[in-house]
Amino acid sequence: MNTKLGLLVLTIFFSFYSKGQELYPNTESASNVPKGIVGVRLTYDRYKEQSSNRIKEAYHARIMYGITPKWTIMSTIGVSNHHYNKFPTDILQYFFNHHLRSYPAAGFGIEGVNLYSKYRFLTRDGYHTHFRMAVFAEGCKSFIAHDNAEPTLLTDNSGYGGGIIATYLYEKFAITFTGGFIKPLMFIQRDIDIRFKSGNAVYAELSLGYRLFPIHYASYSDININIYSEFKIKQYGAAYVEQYGKEIDVSLYAANNPYAYKELAGSYFVDGHFSVQFISNSNSRLDVGVTLALKNRSYIYWSPMFTLQYQTYLYKPKKKKNLKFQNGLN
Repeated sequence: MNTKLGLLVLTIFFSFYSKGQELYPNTESASNVPKGIVGVRLTYDRYKEQSSNRIKEAYHARIMYGITPKWTIMSTIGVSNHHYNKFPTDILQYFFNHHLRSYPAAGFGIEGVNLYSKYRFLTRDGYHTHFRMAVFAEGCKSFIAHDNAEPTLLTDNSGYGGGIIATYLYEKFAITFTGGFIKPLMFIQRDIDIRFKSGNAVYAELSLGYRLFPIHYASYSDININIYSEFKIKQYGAAYVEQYGKEIDVSLYAANNPYAYKELAGSYFVDGHFSVQFISNSNSRLDVGVTLALKNRSYIYWSPMFTLQYQTYLYKPKKKKNLKFQNGLN
């Protein structure tokens, strides 16, 4: 390994060394991708839709880039068989029946594209410890007919959101709090004059990470094993449905189809994501996890939902005069 490439590997190694236990699979910490480094993340989610006994799958590909030591940007594209591209003319029959085995299954399609930006505004670093805070903003352009009151910007709803992140790390343990909001935009389907809008949402996440192995690092090639528990509470308003200029009051049909009503009604839930992570060569990581409903439930997925995720950093040697050794985690 030449000197230039070796220094770049060490830059990424110290990033992982500093924050290995805060590379949360589901949430972002207040730390950043190192400056000038490109990261790629591939995610696969799978669950069984119990009402139809069908397997639902989603694939997300994310690219990340460190613009400065404090500023990271990301872009994510999603593909799934969760949604239909358009609503049918008989919108009520759709809401009441599309989760049943007798209704035609949705095929795979591109859901949408998410853009995310995070800026770290506070850094308090010490020996094997740090406290950091960041703000983030994100937006999504969706290409499908999202049909739930609960909004999500990855990558179901067109809309925008933002929030704040605080991360504390001490030796092998890391804890992060995230507070945020989501403002979905109106979905308009002109051919049958349908307007649909998910409810506004606020959420809070508490993420815990612990490094099991190694106890002490010997080299950048050491295998790193981390465990995570990530908890989310999310509250959102009811969906708005309109056709031919008239709002549809779905609550009138609640007694006949309570599941469809709950999908469109405002609510809240608490879920937990539990995972184990393997990092190799201080550059690539593999996450294996499961998401469980803890209080009420999300109507975007059925519990349990299983997740497999792979992430790696891409880099190339730089000219020696331009190479700056960075201080671990940016």
